[in-house]
Amino acid sequence: EIQDHPKVAEAMSGPDCEEWRAAIDSEMQNLEKMGVLELCDKTPDEAVSTKFDLRIKRDEHGNIARYKARLVARGFSQVYGRDFHETWAPTCRPETLRALLIAADKYKMVAHHIDVDCAFLNAPLSEEIYVSLPEGCGYGKYARLRKALYGLKQAGHEWYKLLCSTLKVDGWDPCVSDACLYKRKVGGAAEYIIVYVDDMVIFANNLERVGTIKAELKERFALKDLGEVRCFLGVSIQRDAVNGHTWIGQTQYALDVVNTFSDDVGLDVRSTPIGKIPAIEKVEVGKETKSLFKSIVGKIGFIARWTRPDLAVAHSILGRYQENPSEEAFALASRILGYLWLTREKGITLKGSVDKDKILVYSDSDWGGDRDDRRSQSGSVVFIAGGLVNWNSSKQKTK
Repeated sequence: EIQDHPKVAEAMSGPDCEEWRAAIDSEMQNLEKMGVLELCDKTPDEAVSTKFDLRIKRDEHGNIARYKARLVARGFSQVYGRDFHETWAPTCRPETLRALLIAADKYKMVAHHIDVDCAFLNAPLSEEIYVSLPEGCGYGKYARLRKALYGLKQAGHEWYKLLCSTLKVDGWDPCVSDACLYKRKVGGAAEYIIVYVDDMVIFANNLERVGTIKAELKERFALKDLGEVRCFLGVSIQRDAVNGHTWIGQTQYALDVVNTFSDDVGLDVRSTPIGKIPAIEKVEVGKETKSLFKSIVGKIGFIARWTRPDLAVAHSILGRYQENPSEEAFALASRILGYLWLTREKGITLKGSVDKDKILVYSDSDWGGDRDDRRSQSGSVVFIAGGLVNWNSSKQKTK
């Protein structure tokens, strides 16, 4: 069985070792080509350790798209004030993408996906940082970093600064509500770029304008042109230009989540993710048990935030017990995972109405539903132009 995220030793002894070797060689060649590393003849006083991170990239159908290797810095060994200063870097909001897809259907816009090759490696560093290279890479033992490397605490921050300044030169302005959404007007027509680290989706009125935007970016970065957007951050996107709507879902990711945790917590397959809010005790557990439960909550939360509003309430309640998960909490997790398996092919259809520009918000809450502190659970949904853009379910902060 092919592992999507193997260790180097496992990859080199497996049936696809040649593909992994080629991926590692490609990564080191990219580092050299882009001037990221400057090899050292002597041992530096302080060096950040590195490793190879190996991952299989799959398409929206779960098929292998490519083998990818990254040289990653072990950022936990960096020292603040010496190796890094600022680390903040934003990522796009799920509701921003959904709103753009609704607008694209409403106004017949084109949406194309691009990926910046080795994005972080473009960003220059202001700090003087040395790294120790993994054994067997064939490039010596130590090097000085001239540009950012994946794993550095400041890598995302430096890349965001570079990308933002580059886009501003071409007339793009970041949105106030989402720093990863950029907008500009050309000839009175609005164009958009939404960014999640090195993945971007371009929205424009026609293919000619999309091509122009790609050409501008290619002058500054090496890009992979992925064509019409079909998969973004593991979210499958199926646009129907004839009927003017878009379906989004996470079938493959849902299966991966279920397969990851089914052996640990089992699958309690039900037709709903949660029934009456259960009485769940908070108990002290070990570090490994707590880590397992937090991982389950996090992965379910990713699905609930992007494509599954039907999981919002169950995820919100499950998240209350991350620090003290009892058997009852794990039983709820098992039920949610079972429901997720049963409904893995479900998603939401985003449809923008041509004759509607209204923003509609619906909200409701229970009354003192939490048995521990008697705080209420609130929920809301937001529609723009008839399409579902945002949803939320959370416990109120005050009684």
